[in-house]
Order: sequence, then structure tokens, then C-alpha cells
Amino acid sequence: MRIGRKVRFKKPSRNVIWLISVVLVVLVLLIYNIFRAEQPHLMVISTGSPGGIYYPLGGAMAEVISRNVEGVRCDSEATSGSVENIRLVGNKESDLGMATENAAYKGARGEYPFAREYPIKALFNMYSAPLHIITIEGKGINS
Repeated sequence: MRIGRKVRFKKPSRNVIWLISVVLVVLVLLIYNIFRAEQPHLMVISTGSPGGIYYPLGGAMAEVISRNVEGVRCDSEATSGSVENIRLVGNKESDLGMATENAAYKGARGEYPFAREYPIKALFNMYSAPLHIITIEGKGINS
């Protein structure tokens, strides 16, 4: 081969071009299907401190949801409790949050300790909790 001489390649036949095109399409589809594998939707439950009742209850709920709802992986996260959970859910930073009735009521209305209303909804009552109302002697309240 001399320097400066042009090298001529033989033009590929239509069959070769067709075969290469089919192989490339198949490879692209295979790669697409490998990377497109359905990732489960992550759902987060905001609970409470590890020493309280919300934390183990939320962990158990997350486990039940993950095992029984197809396409959903559910995790629970420890928080400081009802007020933080309402803020997290209201700000769309968590999917579900555990809260006491009075905190949920105040959060939905924007009453103290909340600076604004949060668009939250109650799903169910987790467990019965007694409410104790007390007063001091001499106020005329007897029952």
C-alpha cells in the first residue's frame, strides 16, 4: 500500500445492512427491558420515637403492606410523633403518618402548634386511647 492511496471498501449488501439493523434493534430492546424492570413504589409511614407505641405499630404496618400489596415497598421512619408526622404528610414528604386525634384536628385547621392548615385525611382509628380531663379543686366542677 502506498502512502496517499485511497482505500476502497466494498459496499455492504442489503442483507448485511438488514441483519445489522435487526441485531441493533434486538439489543436495544433487550437493554431497555433490563433497565425498565418495574421498581416497586416506595411508600413511607411516619411513626414516632423508638420507645413509643407508634414506632413498632408503624413497622408492623409497613411489613404487612410490603408483603400484601403488589408493586409497593413500604418503610416506616422514626419521627418525633404526631405534630411532625402531620407536617411531613401535609408537605408530601411522607405518605402516611400516625397522629393523635387532637393533633390531627389542629393540623387540619391550622391551630397551634401549626402555623398553617395541612391537607390531611384520617384513614382509621389505630387504637382506643382514653382522654382524661382534670381540673383543680374549688372550680365548682364535680363530674
